[in-house]
Amino acid sequence: MPELSELGQRFRQRLKTVDGRHFYGAISLLPETSGRGNVFYTPRRVLNVRPSCGITSGMLIYDTSGRVMLTAWAGDDEAQGTFSTLFKLFDLDHQLVWSRSVTTKDAVTGLSKQTTTLQSLGTFWGTLELLSQDLNSLSALSRYRVLCNTVLKIGDIINKNKTVRRIEYAMGITIAEVA
Repeated sequence: MPELSELGQRFRQRLKTVDGRHFYGAISLLPETSGRGNVFYTPRRVLNVRPSCGITSGMLIYDTSGRVMLTAWAGDDEAQGTFSTLFKLFDLDHQLVWSRSVTTKDAVTGLSKQTTTLQSLGTFWGTLELLSQDLNSLSALSRYRVLCNTVLKIGDIINKNKTVRRIEYAMGITIAEVA
């Protein structure tokens, strides 16, 4: 006789983390009525896995079509069950270039000071979602939301022309506003 913990195995897919570890889970669309999920632009999905599979918030996985997805806590205590755990999935569609202003120590005063020199910190997976655009401005300043699992700092430069203005750590991921 099948056990309750084995119920639904036919709906599970073999998935892989970006670092190459395999696990089983089921990806489905996030219901329209699920609160915070609808403040983002791209369609959201949920990942249902066994609690023992080792997936945590902030991990990068590949979905069944090879897209990179970011796991985030679903936020509900009901989502963390005995037989399964739910994560929200965010589609990461960009390799973002990341740099930070170099801080040096003044030889005379011994105080730290920012320089105009930028130190490249490499690239990371993320998504850019347009928050607002000022069409009346000559510079057409646009504000974006960046979703990622990278620890950003205010003042970091993303894609050589967007500066991190605000940072929020929620659902186990980084949500930054850049302009």
